[in-house]
Amino acid sequence: MKSNSIFCTRSVNCEKESDAVVCCVTCEKHLEMFFWSMKSFYLNSGIENLKLWVFNDGSLSDTSKTLIREHFVGCEVIDEEVFEEIKTVFSNYVCCKKFEMGTRKTGQTWTLLKLFGYHILLRRRKKSYAISLDSDILWYRRGEEFLRAFQERKPFGITGGQGREYYVYDPFYIMKFLEVTLLGNFNSGFMGFNANIFDFDFVEQFLEKVERFPHEINLGGIRVSTANQTNRQANKNLGPFSWESSWVFSSLEETIHSALFSRQEICKIWPGRRLDESFEYGYADTTIDRNTVMTHFAGPEGKQFFSQGLSYLRALNSSWLE
Repeated sequence: MKSNSIFCTRSVNCEKESDAVVCCVTCEKHLEMFFWSMKSFYLNSGIENLKLWVFNDGSLSDTSKTLIREHFVGCEVIDEEVFEEIKTVFSNYVCCKKFEMGTRKTGQTWTLLKLFGYHILLRRRKKSYAISLDSDILWYRRGEEFLRAFQERKPFGITGGQGREYYVYDPFYIMKFLEVTLLGNFNSGFMGFNANIFDFDFVEQFLEKVERFPHEINLGGIRVSTANQTNRQANKNLGPFSWESSWVFSSLEETIHSALFSRQEICKIWPGRRLDESFEYGYADTTIDRNTVMTHFAGPEGKQFFSQGLSYLRALNSSWLE
């Protein structure tokens, strides 16, 4: 199955107005991936018709925006409006402003939108709840666990598993020295949250601490790196924290969301097989089978989205693929 065949599939309805919305960032480079991800979400996950906000990272062409609106009927493509809103809010936050400027310099504006844009617009539009998902996720069937959380408007997130976090520093040092609680192995690629989860003062104070925190510390007379080992393996050129280093922003986004979610009672969705459930939320290095709800093709495994993920999606004989 050719990846661009997604543009020949039927459109989906995303125009149902309620207190909740679906948020996703996309770009010109990953447009096909976005189409596969969002169509599989709306047609397979159990979420139907819910209003979709597509955040443009600034690279989408007019043709692509038109194509999105044609295939996701009733969706809204969010353009410059949200960037202006961010600028207005950031006028009182020095480190948040540094985050914004750094993302523009390093081409990481998607992290700016995901960390700040979603939350700002949610409040401006007086929405109370959002489902946020990355465009490198494929959905194969209903996700009963997250659907229950959504119906009850409870925050949810994928947390647990093994070695998944890409936090800006090792989580032990963040919690010990920065005095911030984190959820273990939190994956911000798929989450649901209430509008009141975001706290600008908390985020600003955390960024101030991170900016001052050393790349190495003296621990019992030994110089120890504070770097997150998972992040170090994924980023071979990982160096000291800098507002001009591209790896910083995605790591900060996930770290801050983990800290924000730890301050609320959330529905924790455990990745991988559970004894008491017949479904799982997987990663690209886990087996896709009849129990798999979705696969997140994050990081280095992203290339398997089209080879492995679409092959399995096709094998399900999804009628909308015809």
